[in-house]
Amino acid sequence: MFPRPILILIWILYGCVSSVRADEPQDESRLRKVEEKISRKAEKTPEEQAARQKQVEDAKRAKDERAKWEREHPGQKMPDWVGRSNEDWFWSEFGYVALAAPFAIPYFMIGDHLNEQVGYQPYPFATGAGITDPAGRSWMINTSAATQLVSNDILALRTDVDWAFWRRFAFEGAYTKYGERLKTGRDILAFGEGLVTFTFAQSEAWNFRVGFGVQSIDGKNVNTGFKSVYRIRCFLQPFQFKLDLGITTGLGASSLSEIAPGVGFHLGRSEISLGYRRLKIADSRLTGPEFSIHWWF
Repeated sequence: MFPRPILILIWILYGCVSSVRADEPQDESRLRKVEEKISRKAEKTPEEQAARQKQVEDAKRAKDERAKWEREHPGQKMPDWVGRSNEDWFWSEFGYVALAAPFAIPYFMIGDHLNEQVGYQPYPFATGAGITDPAGRSWMINTSAATQLVSNDILALRTDVDWAFWRRFAFEGAYTKYGERLKTGRDILAFGEGLVTFTFAQSEAWNFRVGFGVQSIDGKNVNTGFKSVYRIRCFLQPFQFKLDLGITTGLGASSLSEIAPGVGFHLGRSEISLGYRRLKIADSRLTGPEFSIHWWF
């Protein structure tokens, strides 16, 4: 059973969510609009067409410059800068730094070593700070149930499982069901995902993960895309601070982005968490506060 403080908080939050009702259900479904953005075919806007034309022109210019240099310097090795503009150089170098920073900074800041043995406590703060224990178990399982209030008419139910099964690898699965009240009935849009994640930087207080997998969106049709995630966890007894970032591609004209910050409070094997989740595709969003209960095994 849950400790009494958790049960009291669950009861209060349940009452708050249950009391929220729209005066009148909507005629149009927001969930259907989201699904339409997910499944629509890619159509280039005038801005995208202009950008594409500029890329073609830049590629032709670079090709001509390289051909000219070869004619003027026969038999010599061509320098890398030939055919590249200052703008190309700046963004290529900046791009490398931007891509490497989220991984390099935590790794060197923590002083982690990927060849070090990773062990886990039975649950966070069980035998010490954080979740790690060099002499601990090689696995850890965390499950959760959550509810998200998107609007007066849209409520989401979510369940997650996180299974650290070997060294720094983990399997993560989630299923979210959005339900919307309409004048004509009820609309449903469901999100399911399966990911394999890898902890690239870890200490007693910090855990950084990156992962890849698939996400499926089930409404009137089923759309499947490729999802990548970046997760940050900070453990300061008895709290856990979280930030989840994700992006799903291959769904159609637009990518689906996700951001979910939150904070959890630990009591033994139980954890209660308050956060905020935002899903965005094109100009459509499903956003709102989220309350979850976690169990650690």
